[in-house]
Amino acid sequence: MIYFDNAATTFPKPTSVINEMITCMTTYCGNPGRSGHFLSVKAAEKIYDCRELISRTFGITNATNVIFTPNTTTSLNIAIRAFAKKRSHIIISDIEHNSVYRTVASLAKQGIDFDIFKVDPYDNGNTVRNLRSKIRSNTSMVVCNHVSNVCGIVLPLFEIGQLCKRFGLSFIVDGAQSVGTHRIDVTGFNIDALCCPGHKGLYGPQGTGFIVLADKYAKESLVSHLSPFVTGGNGVNSAERKMPDILPEKFEGGTLNTPGIAGLYEGIKFVEQKNPDSIFRHVAGLYRTAADMVSSLPNTTVYYKDLPQSSCLLFNVNGIDSDAVSDRLNDFGICVRGGLHCSPLIHKKLGLEKGAVRASFSCFNTRSELDLFYNALKSITFIG
Repeated sequence: MIYFDNAATTFPKPTSVINEMITCMTTYCGNPGRSGHFLSVKAAEKIYDCRELISRTFGITNATNVIFTPNTTTSLNIAIRAFAKKRSHIIISDIEHNSVYRTVASLAKQGIDFDIFKVDPYDNGNTVRNLRSKIRSNTSMVVCNHVSNVCGIVLPLFEIGQLCKRFGLSFIVDGAQSVGTHRIDVTGFNIDALCCPGHKGLYGPQGTGFIVLADKYAKESLVSHLSPFVTGGNGVNSAERKMPDILPEKFEGGTLNTPGIAGLYEGIKFVEQKNPDSIFRHVAGLYRTAADMVSSLPNTTVYYKDLPQSSCLLFNVNGIDSDAVSDRLNDFGICVRGGLHCSPLIHKKLGLEKGAVRASFSCFNTRSELDLFYNALKSITFIG
């Protein structure tokens, strides 16, 4: 099997991730924050260790500003709904995943509307100007992807963060496709909430995600204005009717995924040891080779081939539905994804109503796998 669907979830996982999850399940998997016995305390310590590691990785000083979630979609729902203001205006980009697009659209019942700004893949200045043109007097928030889950477009977070700071706008970032390969400084980029998965570029298990809130939200006076998405028990102030105005408990109702977080901790350490810059060079190199291979075949179209920073190859075989190409590659034991990839906005931008085929790479993929992929695709393009 050749696995080229890493934008959906990385596979395989590092041995250290698997081993730590087994160790957790067999030796210290108590319920964190609920009891004072050894297993509960040990579980809470492991979770706090992971919070500290995440805070160091993404440029904040308060480990309690790290909120654990099941995935990036939940993280974005929590963050967007927490920062949303009634009868306000939100701006998103035209490369957003449905986890942003649908969530923002759902706020219409609260009198909140939104606009979509055009991303210029080749000119960051144009991208920022397009965003600036959408700002209104009641604009309160900008939500955008860092890296497209469909192709290699990267948004200029620093410049967007500076614009948000200038106009007093909340800045929420979807880091689903960038963490682990692109360095993100929450403080330096003026990000209010960075929403991330554990199971993609950080090589952790599925069912893990997190939000990194800016350090200023360590103040209860600021947190009190943010509404939680999930309410319930967390072992803090249990006699009160409302969630506590402290982090992370305000946004963590219910039992946390201790085995998953333990695995995520090891996944982040794995990425640190490999070095995100080295991982990026590896996957970008595979992308460039694959893009050249696929574009050399007859009846194929590679989209945004000249973006050098990509780890996602987006292409179509002319005259064959993208899902059919994916199915045929699966017959060769090659895992890719066809369709719209939960991102209709960027497919509309590209004029691809029926989607395209995506091959996405990780640090475990090799050049020899690309050769097998090329030969399989070659047989598809010639047979039709």
